[in-house]
Amino acid sequence: MKPRTLADVDLFAPGAQEHWYAAYAILHAEAPVQRLAGEGLTPGTDAFVLTKYEDIARVVKDWERFPPTLSLLVAHIQQSGEMPTHIPDIDAMVASIVSLRPTPELWRAHRKELTDPWVGPGCTRHAGMIAGHVDDLIARLLEKARAGESVDFVADFARPLPQRVMASVLGFPQEDIPRLEQWGNAQVMSYVIGTSHKNILTPEQSAEKFRLLAGMKDYVAEQIPRAGRHVIGTIHSARSGARRGRVAGWRYLQASNRRASPRAFSITAGPIISGLWLRGCGWWG
Repeated sequence: MKPRTLADVDLFAPGAQEHWYAAYAILHAEAPVQRLAGEGLTPGTDAFVLTKYEDIARVVKDWERFPPTLSLLVAHIQQSGEMPTHIPDIDAMVASIVSLRPTPELWRAHRKELTDPWVGPGCTRHAGMIAGHVDDLIARLLEKARAGESVDFVADFARPLPQRVMASVLGFPQEDIPRLEQWGNAQVMSYVIGTSHKNILTPEQSAEKFRLLAGMKDYVAEQIPRAGRHVIGTIHSARSGARRGRVAGWRYLQASNRRASPRAFSITAGPIISGLWLRGCGWWG
């Protein structure tokens, strides 16, 4: 139901995303800092929703005073002394943060060294490849239209284009896109069907998520020998840089996988590959 008053606003209720803009307008005007009583990370604490740009900017720029929620989990995992890849049912995104970018400095280094060259400022290298996929998809759309078949812009163009592009960037075969899509959907399941701002899944939903993700690490390991100069091959070659200290974010890879076989490497690289796939296909910003 579309909210009309502040009392109606519940950003995390089922179906609430259909009316988020109406809810944001109310929050901007009446409660730019909204308190969620009892919804804090620990018992007896509250959570807060910020909707004003100035407030959000202040919080995200002050890691010490306003530590990101994930950083608290990262710190807990680090204090446990366990490798994140050895902890059962750890989300790939969390494992990636713990292993590769647990601090603001390493986060920036990770983005600069391992993300920006592919899906950031360096993405112009893919212009020809992207244009090829666009031309092919448009040709297929026109062929369907001329044959009198119905055309679905999202299913026939908007969804497959980023999937094709990211498969090409990562070095995955195009015919494997259905498997990649399944893993992508499973990876973000918490943010789609999870409840409250904590994105909580039921035990059954969590088990289904990890069932769907099964096989991704082995798949990445299988692709390494044939990856060439795509992302997987480039990241795999970064092991030597990690050993020489040039890529700080790879210290866990160096420490846990000295010989870094394809299988061992895929355990650490899997979260990066998953993150790039999701970011490129629009699931993550």
